[in-house]
Amino acid sequence: MALTNTQKRRVAIAGVSLLAVAVFGGLLPLASKSSNCGGNSAAMAACSDVGSALAWITSERETNSLNLATLTEAERKEFEWIAGLSWLGDAKVLVNPRVDFDTTNDVVLAVCNRAFRNVPQKLIGQAPPTHAALIRNRGVVLLPVDEFNGLNLDGFVNVRDLSAKTEASMKVLVKQLDE
Repeated sequence: MALTNTQKRRVAIAGVSLLAVAVFGGLLPLASKSSNCGGNSAAMAACSDVGSALAWITSERETNSLNLATLTEAERKEFEWIAGLSWLGDAKVLVNPRVDFDTTNDVVLAVCNRAFRNVPQKLIGQAPPTHAALIRNRGVVLLPVDEFNGLNLDGFVNVRDLSAKTEASMKVLVKQLDE
């Protein structure tokens, strides 16, 4: 049975329509890629800001080392507006209680305690889970989970506890670091 011209036209239109739906349906997920806000982007920004605050404080003191237990109220204010913290949820950015910019060793100055997968962004699949960290001599980096698990974070302090707004937390910190 031969198709009439009208039937041929309807079949062609249906075929083109199905092809368009398949093509646009396949491209739609690429166009609606999730945001890169939060996660390691935020943690990396926070680590960088912590490094800036530590560098500013040591510069003002004209020294290259710092014990967080000796921060003044004015110095603690530097930690009130660390970028990225509001995007981290319950994750913490931990700060080394004793900073020494004179060392040539790779020393962790700040690190996020939660691993995220959003950096680097991949076209297909996800990045492996990594922890954002600020490391002396390396800058802000992403640490693989096994490297993070090998870190000794004893005495590290939640950056939120360094703020001038948290006087009670600071007293606990001073006591802890003096022990």
